Amino acid sequence: GELPSLQSMLITASLCTLPLSFGIGFSFPVVCLLVGELDPRRRKLAVGRVYVFESLGAIVGGLASSVVLAGRLSTWEAQATVAVPLMTLAVWWAGFPPAGLSANPLPSAWRRRVLPGAIVGCWLLALLSGGIGYLDQLATHSRFRTLVPQAHLLESRQTRLAHLDLARFEEQYTLYANSQASMTWPDPYRIRPFVHFTFTTTPQPARRVLLIGLRSPEVLSVALTHSIERLDVVLSDSQLIDLIAPVLSAADRRALADPRISLILDDGRRFVARSAQQWDLIVADVADPDTAAKNRFFTVEWMRTVRRRLAPKGVFLTRLSAVVS
Repeated sequence: GELPSLQSMLITASLCTLPLSFGIGFSFPVVCLLVGELDPRRRKLAVGRVYVFESLGAIVGGLASSVVLAGRLSTWEAQATVAVPLMTLAVWWAGFPPAGLSANPLPSAWRRRVLPGAIVGCWLLALLSGGIGYLDQLATHSRFRTLVPQAHLLESRQTRLAHLDLARFEEQYTLYANSQASMTWPDPYRIRPFVHFTFTTTPQPARRVLLIGLRSPEVLSVALTHSIERLDVVLSDSQLIDLIAPVLSAADRRALADPRISLILDDGRRFVARSAQQWDLIVADVADPDTAAKNRFFTVEWMRTVRRRLAPKGVFLTRLSAVVS
């Protein structure tokens, strides 16, 4: 749990980023020079043209890797799928050298056909044979051992929202989202007081309850000990339950199958804004507002939306960490 020192963070970040940053920065003026040589009459526009196409490539690659491919392929597979077409296009384009720059020892036919074909062929071979997936698993296990050396990694998944790691340490399981502990169970000494306190804050027994977020699967089984008619649980990541289900206790699995519990796969704020239902108790069990996405659950607009969804004498609970002073 100890954070690395500022000096070690700066040294590590420099060693990881400087070589790549230097290569990317050096390639820009080289490409500008080549584009200018292709059309000497419009040489002054070379920098602008390269900048525009570089920006478009970054936008297309970013959308492809983070929106289209994320959750469907592993991290390495997604990045390779984006990078290989760009590398192939660059090699193919290099097969048409401008006048005065044709001293490349490889024939143009090689640079136009053989090398691009070899790049695509190697990528397909690595993808279909599982080589890229193996590298992704190797990198995932190595990273996890560095962050949490005392825990045993059971399974990892890359979803559209986060990288999930399920690990076990002694008799407890922990789910990590982007290397941060998201939930730990079994932990009855922490979960039972939280649930019982939450469900006794209403002036009358809460029959209809909305829970946004889930700090532990034990919350569901403990909540069913109260006189609820319906418990709506909103989860933003559709693969979270599938990942933890195999290691749940019998009581937690029965709670998931209970007809009084409804799992809703949606963004919590969007679901509440679009819903016409009302609840006796609404609990926003979300993390602290340290990012823009999390801060959406602590705005005035969000509080007003929640108030419209509360039944008469309804109660809204949220959490916010604080330090002892």
